[in-house]
Amino acid sequence: MTGGRESIIMKFLLLLLIAFLTDANAFAEGWDYSCGAGIRTLPFGSSAFGSLGYGKIFWGEKEGADSYKYGYFRPGVRVQSSGLTNRAEAFLDFYPISFLGFSVGHYEGVRFTDTRTVNCVTAECRGLIGSSFVRSKFLAGYARFFFMAGAELHFLRSSSAKPFSEETSSLVGQTGGDKLFSYDLSLGLSLRDNLRAGLLHQGQRMINSGSANDLEALFFQWSRGALSIVPGAGLYHSTTAARSPTFFLALRWVGVPSVGLF
Repeated sequence: MTGGRESIIMKFLLLLLIAFLTDANAFAEGWDYSCGAGIRTLPFGSSAFGSLGYGKIFWGEKEGADSYKYGYFRPGVRVQSSGLTNRAEAFLDFYPISFLGFSVGHYEGVRFTDTRTVNCVTAECRGLIGSSFVRSKFLAGYARFFFMAGAELHFLRSSSAKPFSEETSSLVGQTGGDKLFSYDLSLGLSLRDNLRAGLLHQGQRMINSGSANDLEALFFQWSRGALSIVPGAGLYHSTTAARSPTFFLALRWVGVPSVGLF
């Protein structure tokens, strides 16, 4: 990505953070932290993460798990590692209402292994990679049904003299940098208080190179106290991998819940 775009995003992030820290009318705040791990079979990968944030409500009030009439800021940091792939991220969430908002941020990463579904002779799979990003999320529910949607745009930067792989999407970007657009849609049902099931559709595309993937899956979410477990199975396809079954498992432990719904 160009230095100009990165500068604009980082300046906007800084301005929102200053507004957050100097808002005398904000009346609710608190630290939150969580950690977790995940594994998938295609494209194969696994990692663990830790996240720390500080939320401040600037209007309304969060009175319980079902409350939604409030807005908040939340700056935070997140680290993710598999030992061979590692990244550190800083972000700022801004949700004018709890179920709809956006985030801006930046991450830097380093890779010490090849991406299995990419030809790492013609594409650079190792070394440094960085990105500024914008993401948005939406959540809705009625009775026992729920719907979630999300979209992200990453402005990827690579110093390699050849095309490069992005390890989380397993897609190949254009030499020097590319833009990665991602979206996800989930529709599900609460089977009981601590068990949900749903259908997931995800898609990702490198804007410049045209490399793309998609996933359709069935998932379950079981929770007990601070722990949640999400197993799932579906079909994965990309420009570098034929459509094939994939399985995934995610675990998350919440030490202190965040002010947000997500």
